[in-house]
Amino acid sequence: MILFDARLINLNFETGISRYSKFILDELNTNFGVSNVIVLSNVEFDCKNELVLTRLKPFNIKDYLLFTFLCFKLKFKYKIKTYYTPFYSGVYLNVFSNYFITIHDLMFYNVNNLFSNNKLINSLAISYFHIIVSFSLTKYANIISVSECTFNDVKNIFGKNSLIIPETFFPIKKDLNDNKELSIKIPKNYILYVGNNRKNKNIDIVLNVFKKYNLDIDLVIVGHDGYSTSNITYLGKVCDSELNFVYNKANAFVFPSIYEGFGIPVLEAIYYDLPVICSDIPAFREFNSLNTHFFDPYSEKELLFLLQSISKLKFNLKDKRNILFKYSNINFKENLNKYVFKKIR
Repeated sequence: MILFDARLINLNFETGISRYSKFILDELNTNFGVSNVIVLSNVEFDCKNELVLTRLKPFNIKDYLLFTFLCFKLKFKYKIKTYYTPFYSGVYLNVFSNYFITIHDLMFYNVNNLFSNNKLINSLAISYFHIIVSFSLTKYANIISVSECTFNDVKNIFGKNSLIIPETFFPIKKDLNDNKELSIKIPKNYILYVGNNRKNKNIDIVLNVFKKYNLDIDLVIVGHDGYSTSNITYLGKVCDSELNFVYNKANAFVFPSIYEGFGIPVLEAIYYDLPVICSDIPAFREFNSLNTHFFDPYSEKELLFLLQSISKLKFNLKDKRNILFKYSNINFKENLNKYVFKKIR
C-alpha cells in the first residue's frame, strides 16, 4: 500500500507543484491501482482514491512534528509500506519501508533576503525551513531532484546524494475559447513574462529597462498584478485559455530569475515557438537550447541589448522538438518506472 501526500494540490489556482502532484498521483494509480494508493490531503477534491483528510500543514513546524506520528497511525491502519511526497516536507523518523521525497528547489538558501530585508527575520525564516527540510532528508529517504541544479544544491547544502528525474512539461490545456479577445487590451507587439513577483524572479530589472528606454516592443506580464503603463500591461492571473492566447500572440519571452530549481515557463515558451531571453543561471543553462538567449541577471545593459535584438533572434524548430521530447511525459514516465516504481514493486 502506498501513501501519497497531496497536500500541495491547489484547487483555486493551478500551480506548478499542483500539476506535478496530480501527474505523479495518476502514474501511481496507473501502475499500482487506485485501491493500492491512499491519498493524504488538507482539502477534499475529486479523487478516485480513498482520501484521508488532515489539518496538518506541510510547512508549519508544529504540524510537521505531529505529521510523523499521524503517518505511524496510517501505516498500521492501512498497512502502508511506501510514502511518496512530491515536495520537500516529509517524515523525520523511519516510518515506512520506502520513502520518496522530491526537491524542486532550495530557494530559501540561494536568494538573499527572500523572506525579509531584516537580517534577523530572514535568518529565522531560513532556520525554520532548514529544520523541516533537513529533518525530512533522513538517511532512509530516496531523494529525487528535478534538475542537476537542484542535485548540486542538495549535495552542497545537505551532503546528500539524490536521483535526478527532470520535471516534465505539461502543455497548457486548449479549449474552444482559446481565440477569444481578452477584456484588457493587448499590444500588437510584445514580449511576455509569466510568473509571480517574488524576489527570485527578479522582474524589477525588466521593468526598469522598459521604464528607462524607448523600446519598439511592449511588455505583457501574466501571473501577478501591477499598474499598467503605456508600454507595460499587467493581466494578473489568467485561465488556461487566456494564457494560451497571450503565448500565441507574443513575439518573445523573458525570464530574468536570479534563481530557479528548474524553469517550466522556459519550456512553455519554446512550445509556442518563442525565442527566450533568460538569465544566465545554472537551471536555465541546463536546457542547453538554441532558443535560449542569456544575459547577466544583474545587467540592464545586457538585457537591453537582447530586447533591442528580438527581431534578429531566430527560432530553431529542430531544437524545439529535441528539448520538448527530452522533457516529455513519455521520458518522465520511463524515469519514474525505472528509478522509483521499480523500488516500490
